Amino acid sequence: MKSISKLAAVVALSLSASVFAAPVANQKNSRNMKPSGNCSPKPPTSCECPCYPDCALPCDFPIAYNKNARIDTDPCGLDLFMDASFIYWNVSQDNMDIGRTAVAPDAAAPDASIPTQDFDYKPGFKIGGGLSSTYDNWQVEAVYTWLHQKNDYHTGSSVASFVGGDPTILTNDWFVHLTSAGHEPVAAMNSHWTMNMDLVDVLLSRPFYQGQRLTITPYTGLSALFMRQKFHINAIFPTGVTTQVAMSHNRSRFWSVGPSLGADFHWLIGAGFRVELDAGASILYARYTKVKHTETFDAAAVQSTGPINGHMPVTGTLRALNTLGLGFGWGSYFWGNDFHLDLIATYDFKMLWNQNMMRQLVGALADNFGGRAEPIGNLYLHGLTFTARFDY
Repeated sequence: MKSISKLAAVVALSLSASVFAAPVANQKNSRNMKPSGNCSPKPPTSCECPCYPDCALPCDFPIAYNKNARIDTDPCGLDLFMDASFIYWNVSQDNMDIGRTAVAPDAAAPDASIPTQDFDYKPGFKIGGGLSSTYDNWQVEAVYTWLHQKNDYHTGSSVASFVGGDPTILTNDWFVHLTSAGHEPVAAMNSHWTMNMDLVDVLLSRPFYQGQRLTITPYTGLSALFMRQKFHINAIFPTGVTTQVAMSHNRSRFWSVGPSLGADFHWLIGAGFRVELDAGASILYARYTKVKHTETFDAAAVQSTGPINGHMPVTGTLRALNTLGLGFGWGSYFWGNDFHLDLIATYDFKMLWNQNMMRQLVGALADNFGGRAEPIGNLYLHGLTFTARFDY
């Protein structure tokens, strides 16, 4: 009797496993609608390995909910794809203030403000391409991101308003010499910030289903980031009936490379539509090849001699880059399932830690022995990304 009961239990479990796995294995949607075709690929050699979990699972193991979710336009070979993105991102950076308002000659204004460089949304682009393999459904992709920005800012009063008693501006560490020279207050200030960023990602991933409507694409790879910054500030102040100008020139240049890790999540809504979430992080070895500060000004504008200039030696350090994106996508096969088109719209966030080395340099030059911390500051990127991907 016990043997009959055990046999009945085994049969019941086998039937339930078959019912559970079959509908998922046969499920089709916009992420995996390509029919299997007539080819019969050879089973991998790992099918002969009986020692799982140390080896791969047997070939006849139920697919269940980890079925592959790659876009499949050729079940017998490689699938190639390319994508292009238009990005409209805002880039900002900590510690880009250029002074503070004051009442002449140098007393704090009753309601002082801190003039800070303006930041704005600017266009850029991303291009990429890769391949999806039939070997365990791995895919490789390379992506290049280009974002070069220029932003201008102006604050202060005209000469007439300055003479009439409008609040003036006191410079800060960007003018190392003027800040310590006890000069007359500044009437107006102009600043110009240039930020050029080039990012290359080479990623290895494997998409799969985690349930019937959720697909996950974990990825890892290498990221290389190149960035150049220039920050020029003009301080304009009247001396009698004439106007004098002092200028602060600051530059930063670095390259970096390091490993990346993250995952894309797709929640399938239906009719080819989905919600997307991307989260990732990189640890980069950064090499600062130039961090430099120079000042130029009219001799009559200050009360003592020449400006204070300085630079930082070539410096290697580590920097973290965090990424997060949220949006919607739509995809569909066409032309006899030989091609696939994807359209994606997301709002992306990126943060590069401790990037404003220009401000750290001028802070050290202004008060190298004062015992205070020189500010550095993070770099922030956020904005819209519109992507079109074509698989063939």
